[in-house]
Amino acid sequence: MDHLKGTDAIDLSLVDWILPDTDGVEVVRAARANRARDGMRIMMVTGRTDRDDVQEALDAGVDEYLMKPIERDALISKLNLMGLDEGWT
Repeated sequence: MDHLKGTDAIDLSLVDWILPDTDGVEVVRAARANRARDGMRIMMVTGRTDRDDVQEALDAGVDEYLMKPIERDALISKLNLMGLDEGWT
């Protein structure tokens, strides 16, 4: 959370829902509240598969939602959807 409050450029953040001292949705809300993070893309990466969880994350401001277990092709597809096509191979 402290890192997100700074002003260093961050292009992409992969956030898990379950974290030691908070949850991923709160991290997303904090990032979206910081105007310095306006251009940062956020992907929720989690084992939570309930439709309401997906909607909560989207409402909080994630750009994409990827369910665990993470498969390489699915991750690359999500990155491409987010406009982060870096020629992944």
